[in-house]
Amino acid sequence: MKPTARGSSAFLTLRRDREGVSGVVAASLGVVLISVLLGMIVTFWVPAWGYDTETAHSRDVVNAFGQFKSAIELQTLSGNTNQTLGTSFPLGVGGVPLFGAENSGQLTYQYLEGGHLRFSLNLTDSSGQVNLSAAGSLAYSMPNRYYVHQDMAYESGAVIVAQQDGQTVRMPPAFRFVNGTQGVEAFLTLVSMEGTQTVVTGVDSRSVSSRLTLAQTISFAWPSSTNVSINVSSAYLGAWSSYFTQAMNASSIDASSFNVSFFPPAAPQSTTLRLSGVRSLSVTVSLVQVRID
Repeated sequence: MKPTARGSSAFLTLRRDREGVSGVVAASLGVVLISVLLGMIVTFWVPAWGYDTETAHSRDVVNAFGQFKSAIELQTLSGNTNQTLGTSFPLGVGGVPLFGAENSGQLTYQYLEGGHLRFSLNLTDSSGQVNLSAAGSLAYSMPNRYYVHQDMAYESGAVIVAQQDGQTVRMPPAFRFVNGTQGVEAFLTLVSMEGTQTVVTGVDSRSVSSRLTLAQTISFAWPSSTNVSINVSSAYLGAWSSYFTQAMNASSIDASSFNVSFFPPAAPQSTTLRLSGVRSLSVTVSLVQVRID
């Protein structure tokens, strides 16, 4: 029996309908797969990429502070006032390709903040012979999206890292304490920075130049021991306080010979190391011109 024209038309229509439905289903599945893939990228890949990138960037900034610290120490040791050294600081992190905006960091050199010295260190003794100081802070801040927010600073030779769960002196200042048989011998380098107060923000690298203006070493000795105090005003008092305690313990200085105390709450807050039994003190005072280019 031959198919009628009507039957053939119905068969062709049914086949076209099936082909059309298959095309719609295929397109819908493609949209779903793309949506799932994009969701996985945004949920898993972007945070992982961002975390790794911001972690690596934090390490790069710490290394830059270390290079800046080394440059100043080399200039101080050489006493060369005609040499300018530059250190490159990476400010921020570029955005995740196609999915995220760049993340800018901020580098600041400031001497004053809120009418007070942003950082100051004062060294005195109980006999009144010693009254030396240091000031000036180079600071960095990065509001990370995936890694923890971190602030970093260089203060009189110390490189400090601060985050929500605490602060630490990552690289110590050039302080050395020797617990001898006749008393404590202390060797300190106090670094002051001067220059135009500057704030830069972005993701590009900026150069920070340093040039030695003055380096002088002063020595003190006492027939009998004296008491020495180091008072620090800073945004990172927790880091300085922990460093003082660790430095005393590392030098095998008896706990009865030193005290670390805070002076809150009036601004500027400070922490003080009081050290007794000091027989000699050698202090190198360094003044460095700093410029952010």
